[in-house]
Amino acid sequence: MDSTSESFIASDEAFAEAFRRARIARGLTQDFVAALMTDHGFKWTQATVYKVEKGDRKVSVAEAVSLASMVNTPVETLADPDPKSPRRLRTELERSAKTYLDQVQIMRWDSAVATWEHQSFVLAIRAYDEATSGDHAEGEMVPTAEESFAPLINFGAPQDYENAWNRLVQDESAVKLFREFGVEIEERASRPGADEIGRD
Repeated sequence: MDSTSESFIASDEAFAEAFRRARIARGLTQDFVAALMTDHGFKWTQATVYKVEKGDRKVSVAEAVSLASMVNTPVETLADPDPKSPRRLRTELERSAKTYLDQVQIMRWDSAVATWEHQSFVLAIRAYDEATSGDHAEGEMVPTAEESFAPLINFGAPQDYENAWNRLVQDESAVKLFREFGVEIEERASRPGADEIGRD
């Protein structure tokens, strides 16, 4: 076997393994990939994807282009047989950064919702304590709801993350990274009555 043939085989094997890793990293199932390939005009099943990733079935140029687009990675990067080549490592870095920034955005919204719910929770406790303050016998020592739920009231992780997010988006270099990797920085949505929460 000549060196050219060996190079082609190495590229085929590299493409199969690199696509498998990229698919998993993006949370795509083999069934989902098969469905997308069918939408692209290829008669693929989950078994087809399995065979491709195992190296038991070669892909055409058109199929390779479609697969590469699914994982947002150039075909030549997926087919690069050198796992430590700067081109492949750069692509891996970009994909990892995009995934991480997406998760940071999701966590930001989760923390905002948790912060809102925490404030509503505190208001509910205050309202309950106020309504039941006269229900106990004189001199009876009964803990208030605020005392009972003190560990939850004092749990400040959501607000801490919200504050960390606000610092992040004020960092120009961080904002540049978000834009470079296609992550839109959304403004915090205002919640009806949120400005009244926490007031005595």
